[in-house]
Amino acid sequence: MKKILQQITLIILTFTINSLSQWSTDPNNNLIVGYGQDPRICSDGTGGCYITYDYHNLYYPRWLALERLDKYGYKPWGINKRILGESPEQSGAKIIEDGEGGVIVSYSDSYQNLPYWTQRIRVQKVDSSGNFLWGPTGVRVTTTEINQGSQAIVSDGSGGCVVVWQNYDERILMNRIDRNGQRVWSDSGIVIASTGTSLILLRASDGNYYVQIRRNLYRIREDGEIIRRDSVTLGYPVADSDGGLILSGKTGTINNIKLISQRKDSLGNNLWQEPYVEIADSLDINTHLEIKYNNGFIYYSWSGKKNGIDKGVCKIICVNDKIH
Repeated sequence: MKKILQQITLIILTFTINSLSQWSTDPNNNLIVGYGQDPRICSDGTGGCYITYDYHNLYYPRWLALERLDKYGYKPWGINKRILGESPEQSGAKIIEDGEGGVIVSYSDSYQNLPYWTQRIRVQKVDSSGNFLWGPTGVRVTTTEINQGSQAIVSDGSGGCVVVWQNYDERILMNRIDRNGQRVWSDSGIVIASTGTSLILLRASDGNYYVQIRRNLYRIREDGEIIRRDSVTLGYPVADSDGGLILSGKTGTINNIKLISQRKDSLGNNLWQEPYVEIADSLDINTHLEIKYNNGFIYYSWSGKKNGIDKGVCKIICVNDKIH
């Protein structure tokens, strides 16, 4: 009898918890987190998530909000946390897990009094309780007094982060911020390239880093030393489990656009058949690609409009070239 009562109690508790969840099950009526622009999201490691967005104004000065939702869709912090800097505007965030249950946010810290203006990239680490760990206004990625623009961020695997950004003199730089908020690769950072666009940054499974700047692929050690620069024709890089990466792209004619991929090892050697593996054909011109790697499989998904019809497709490829 006691066992039956325990089981009934467990069922009631489970039902109560699930019934109190406020996640919407209607795709046309989603849960509203806040009102703003440029939302970004990452996991909180416990079934919930962190979300950033710009708010307060549509234009300068915008503010930057950080929210946490638990796995039931509730806000354990109550109201949002405003990410601060040293200037009136904070915006344009990128957001990653810190590996410790918290979150790291990189963002632009801006001042405008046209024709004069400043823009600096800062980072802030926030724990799961909403405490700011890198001071009230975060940490600058460089102390160099020059304006900074686009940026990307990844975890360093030790509670800190690595950030790559572009200065307004067109140079592209990179720095590591450790778990205590200290700049590791000097106060200035390291120069990756003298010019370029479309910054993509990822951490390899061996702890090193890759930066892709258009058709140039850089491999950087954990200590910030640039090991190698390769010329590549593919993009959408994702790290594999052996310190290398998989690159993908599109080729073909306007009547038959193909999705293709190539895998490279940590030395830059191609591991798949030359010049690439064909994943799919007959893609639409405006196809949007999403590519992920997990446990030896690469997941390709894409969406577009074909003959006036919206469609989405997913394919999985194993590292031994076998398409599923």
